[in-house]
Amino acid sequence: MIRRSLIITLSVTLSASLYGQEQKSVLKTAEEAYARKEYAVAGALYSRIAHSKGDKMPIGRWIKMALSYQQIGDFEKASEIYQHIVTRPDRPAGAFFNYGEVLRQLEQYTAAREQYNQFSTANADSLQLKNMALQSCDSAAVWAQQPSAVQLKPVKELNTPGSDMVSGVVKNGLVIMSNGYRSLAMKGNPESHPATDKRTEQPYYKAYLYRQFTADNSNRFLEELSPALFEKYDYHIGPVCLNRTEDTLYATISIQGGAVSGVRLLQLYQSVKQNGQWSSLVLMPGINISGYSSSQAVLSTDGNTLYLVSDRPGGYGQTDLWYAEKQADGSWGQPVNCGNKINTIAAEIFPTINEEGALYFSSKGHPGMGGFDIFRAKGAKASWNTPENMKAPFNSGADDIGLILQDGRGYLSSNKQNGPGKDDIYSF
Repeated sequence: MIRRSLIITLSVTLSASLYGQEQKSVLKTAEEAYARKEYAVAGALYSRIAHSKGDKMPIGRWIKMALSYQQIGDFEKASEIYQHIVTRPDRPAGAFFNYGEVLRQLEQYTAAREQYNQFSTANADSLQLKNMALQSCDSAAVWAQQPSAVQLKPVKELNTPGSDMVSGVVKNGLVIMSNGYRSLAMKGNPESHPATDKRTEQPYYKAYLYRQFTADNSNRFLEELSPALFEKYDYHIGPVCLNRTEDTLYATISIQGGAVSGVRLLQLYQSVKQNGQWSSLVLMPGINISGYSSSQAVLSTDGNTLYLVSDRPGGYGQTDLWYAEKQADGSWGQPVNCGNKINTIAAEIFPTINEEGALYFSSKGHPGMGGFDIFRAKGAKASWNTPENMKAPFNSGADDIGLILQDGRGYLSSNKQNGPGKDDIYSF
């Protein structure tokens, strides 16, 4: 950290003549990458400019650089950049809040609280988020010191240097979404150069089945979930949810939403198994709406209610949990919002339903330890009790998502520090 700060400080004195045609080309490329949401590329290019231009680089580009690293989960790097930004007289007020968010993800709660306190705003929503963040810092500091007796263990058989998540359960196994298995030889040859998401410089996700045939897990295998079904889709695949009889699946698939903006929409597709073969995937009528994302479907225990995540109009925040009811003809009705006990002005994602019908989901809008925290709520549809934060060790300063329970064993995914990969699967 000290070395980088010195480089930035010294670079302020460099002559503007160094900022020649090559730098202009780098700047143009950085701006275009940021506009396309290619944050890994943009962050690296803005860093290159900052190291040569220092404080002569406009504050707006410093902010874009910090946000780029924040988006790809490099919170140490983002923290260093915000540390510099908040010392500048032309800093925007929101920089203090964003710096606090990064510090909270690094579990530096006292330092995060100092930054939140310096954030001044007259906006009601922003003030609500500030107060929630301050409350979260106080609660998280206590929860981190009082974890439950449960121990989380990384599942070495399932974790890779990339991102791996459990997205559902099947008989004697799990449904996994991963971008790290693509280098493995599932059937045929491994992919030496898999297609890459330019926003993160990581491969696109695919869906996999992890089967366990014996109680001690000594006989197991991992395979790509129906490659022929998904082979024509170029972007992310998953999460995938199967019904109890495993003859209907609901898949989240990323589609291109605009070549210039880089926006990708998430859409829900359905397939039915007939005579042992999956039918072609079809967009779920009534569930998807044009111009908005619908994703991360999960079924209630009786299979008659489908919960999903969407940013469609009529919600409370960035993304909300919604539900749709199965109709007499087997189709799904129009999605209805799950209500403001669950949804907030921030983001709610990754719903799961346990065997007893309780809802687990992740949120940035309820008081938490940092990033996305996992919450538990009892109820159904639009009627819920107040969600309960699962606290440590289920939650941390990182993004903790997708808590799954199966036959007395649980799984969740997290990008917490010191994990074997970027997002890792933990069991308990």
